[in-house]
Amino acid sequence: ADATYYRNRQPSRGEMVVYIHPKQPGEQITRRVVAVEGDRIAVKGGRAIVNGMAVMEPYVDVGDPKTAHNNMPETRVPAGHIFVLGDNRANSPDSRAAAAHGPVPVTNLIGRATDIAISRYLARMGRWIGTPSNL
Repeated sequence: ADATYYRNRQPSRGEMVVYIHPKQPGEQITRRVVAVEGDRIAVKGGRAIVNGMAVMEPYVDVGDPKTAHNNMPETRVPAGHIFVLGDNRANSPDSRAAAAHGPVPVTNLIGRATDIAISRYLARMGRWIGTPSNL
């Protein structure tokens, strides 16, 4: 991860970030930024809907789209926060769980993830993941 990236930049949708868990300060997590402050975000069938538009997410594994975890009513991302979702939506603690995780304060960002070091899919190892256009 690039620990200097957010010194002079704000997070953008699609970036993979490393951050300090908002409810468990000792834990560091990597998730994808799906919405930034002021955005309206909903999750339907495991897919992100940002500001009323479905997000193209070819990398997402939603699991069972009918589970409560994969369906969330629209909410607005508070100022100074980002909304993160895991690419493995069926097994990812992320901003959908308001009480256990919730939106992430921008001040909790450690850096932007840049490369895949280990994956069960060998073809993904070593690939750049800085932005969705480079998947």
